[in-house]
Amino acid sequence: VDVGLLQHEAIRLTAPFRMLTMAKRPWVIAKWAMTIDGYLAFPHVSTDGSGESHQYQWISSEVSRAIVHDLRRRVDAIVVGVQTALADDPLLTARPSGPRPLVRVVLDRQARLPVSSRLVQTAHEHPVLVAVGPRAATDQVKQLQDNGCEIWHSSTDQSSQMLIDLAHEFGARQMTNVLVEGGAHVLESCFKADIIDEVWAFLAPKLLDTNKPSLRLREILSNTRVEAIDQTGGDLFVRGLLRHDLLGR
Repeated sequence: VDVGLLQHEAIRLTAPFRMLTMAKRPWVIAKWAMTIDGYLAFPHVSTDGSGESHQYQWISSEVSRAIVHDLRRRVDAIVVGVQTALADDPLLTARPSGPRPLVRVVLDRQARLPVSSRLVQTAHEHPVLVAVGPRAATDQVKQLQDNGCEIWHSSTDQSSQMLIDLAHEFGARQMTNVLVEGGAHVLESCFKADIIDEVWAFLAPKLLDTNKPSLRLREILSNTRVEAIDQTGGDLFVRGLLRHDLLGR
């Protein structure tokens, strides 16, 4: 009798379930697309007279984005920060949709997410959870609730602890896989909180010369066991694992 066949594959496949059982939180995947100089967004100056910068251009290729939509179909929740929600006005859905409801989560300590946003406007069709801090304005929280959003109240404004507590809230809801999509501050806070288990990074052959902070890929990948490096429509797709203790290596 042969034993140990496909052992690594079996361990990898069951890692999210074992994470939920042992750590009481889901398996967390960090995904981002970045330029080769480490930036996650292209800014432009709006023409609406506000003078504010907004993101307008895809960094990753169409092929890479299709891969991300396939990943979205396999997770229980997608997490973004409020700055990403404000700048991009995303839907955060999987297209086409997956077999189970996808909870769209916004980290929004001050409850700044506009009720006019596409997330809030579609909250009755696709669930939206807004994670707010203890100092969030009551009237803004109520507006979000009245428009179909669920509110999760954090007991702290400290980013890392808020993320740890939220991860355990996901675990209490029996979520097994959660995807964190950014922006840079949220991703770095997640790494600081040590709740990232897997990395999906798309490196695009583009440069962006800006004085904004870039994501420190070298530091992040220094503790990552790279599983695969592929080319996806001109991008370099790096997939790696951080949670070695659950993978038997």
